[in-house]
Amino acid sequence: MNQEVQGGKSKWQSLILLKFRFLGTSIIATGIDIGLYLLLYYQFGCSILVAQSIAYPIAVLAKFFLEKYFVFDSNRKVQHTFFLAMLVSGIGYVLSLILVYFLNEIAFLHTYQLLLKLIEKGILFFYNFYFKRFAFEKKFL
Repeated sequence: MNQEVQGGKSKWQSLILLKFRFLGTSIIATGIDIGLYLLLYYQFGCSILVAQSIAYPIAVLAKFFLEKYFVFDSNRKVQHTFFLAMLVSGIGYVLSLILVYFLNEIAFLHTYQLLLKLIEKGILFFYNFYFKRFAFEKKFL
């Protein structure tokens, strides 16, 4: 069995640890996103798409800095990494708008916006992990 070993850990152990660190930063960014979204939707009466359009980009910026310092080892210049991470996030933003829009068509989820947002975040987690890893480290696995 031929396993790459990095610092005493196999490639798969390192990947699992990396996913847990990514999960931690995702929880913080998700808290920012959901908190702002619910505040804008319930307290300020913004439409779902306006609330999503404001909350998501703010959470994305926070997540970029968390990922830069706590998750990924950058193998690119910061400007290039930022551009690629924002490109990935831009596509994720469009996907999130589509998900929020269509999930709101389900009456139960329309009533329970927090559950809707958790489902949306769960779907986007793996997309974000692999493409952000590529943006920072030039690799998917």
